[in-house]
Amino acid sequence: MCIIVEFPQVALLPALLERFPRMTVVLEHLGMPQLGNGPPYTAIQPLFDLARFPNCLMKFSTVNIDAAMKGRSTCAPNSSAASWTASGRAA
Repeated sequence: MCIIVEFPQVALLPALLERFPRMTVVLEHLGMPQLGNGPPYTAIQPLFDLARFPNCLMKFSTVNIDAAMKGRSTCAPNSSAASWTASGRAA
């Protein structure tokens, strides 16, 4: 199931993921988090909390890059969006 939510709704996803562990959920655009506060991104902890669910996949897109560029987000040295494969692993 592919879903688009407003970020406050991301906190509701653990209940869904626990209730239906065999259903794969794809979270579009990482749930539209506010990235303007920069590292350590405490405001998006509900997104980090989803990492424990193997049935939750997250779509990272230019929407997220644009949001990050508008705030205090930083980029790791020598990193590039192109260095990531479709599987989400570093190339």
